[in-house]
Amino acid sequence: MTGIATRAPRPPAWPRWCRGRRAVIRWAATAAVVAFVSSIGRAEERDPSRPDDVSPLVWPIIKQKCLDCHNAKKQQGGLDMSSLAAMLEGGSSGPALVPGNVEKSLLIELVEFDEMPPRKQRENRVTPAELKRLRQWVEAVKPPAS
Repeated sequence: MTGIATRAPRPPAWPRWCRGRRAVIRWAATAAVVAFVSSIGRAEERDPSRPDDVSPLVWPIIKQKCLDCHNAKKQQGGLDMSSLAAMLEGGSSGPALVPGNVEKSLLIELVEFDEMPPRKQRENRVTPAELKRLRQWVEAVKPPAS
């Protein structure tokens, strides 16, 4: 068979559902769904400064709004808020929170009456959404095992 040009075999035709503009949209939508679903299962990165006994939902609030004045080294009012145990121990005014009881928790009371953070730190006020999260957390805190 000299002189006859031979063709390379044709690859199999793509199925009809994979061709055209609609196929591109389908593939993009599928890729977006897969990316979204795979991101749901990822654990959020843990803040190494967060104690294990404080919820990751309230730790950023406590860290940003409270720890400047109420940490292990600088305990204004004798209060350390760097761990749940320290908050339960409290300061000169008593425990910062009462597990499961929002009404008796000094932390919630002072934030609700706009006394904490101090008035001089206006830019650092607790928002209503943050207060709601703090209230839910105090309500959910279990008393320590005796």
